[in-house]
Amino acid sequence: MPTAKTLAHETVALLRQGADPQRAQRVAAYFKEPVRAFGWTAPALRALAASLYARVRTEWTVADAVELCDLLFRQRELEAKGVAMLILQRFRKGYSASLLRRVRSWLQEGQLDNWASVDGLCPDVLGTLLLREPHLSTRLVPWARSGNRWVRRASLVAFLLPVRRG
Repeated sequence: MPTAKTLAHETVALLRQGADPQRAQRVAAYFKEPVRAFGWTAPALRALAASLYARVRTEWTVADAVELCDLLFRQRELEAKGVAMLILQRFRKGYSASLLRRVRSWLQEGQLDNWASVDGLCPDVLGTLLLREPHLSTRLVPWARSGNRWVRRASLVAFLLPVRRG
């Protein structure tokens, strides 16, 4: 079974190998803030995440997936963050309240510092957690007054899934 560190290194290597510099430039031009990308398409990225998840699904827990996020969220490229998010989402049954603190730290530390990263993580991860444990919604209220715009955005988009589900 690969460790989070091993899988993170392998993920970055695979992303570099499949990079499309021209597409990466078009992706970067789409954002107001500076972002870096490898230039992968969304379907190809989902397929990569699925294949990596298949290798660890029976051995890993949500803690391992969070560790992978810790490692891949430090990468500047959007796709590295995306793979980590997609794998974490597959461990939703193991989410606990402690995940709120971890997400907040990723946001505060600038590891998720654009709308695509925040919107990719928070609706599914925090939204799923809020559906399961609605009382946690009160912990997001102070986020709306944060000095960090990505923490503020997370406080909003975390409620998309619960609102859709009524």
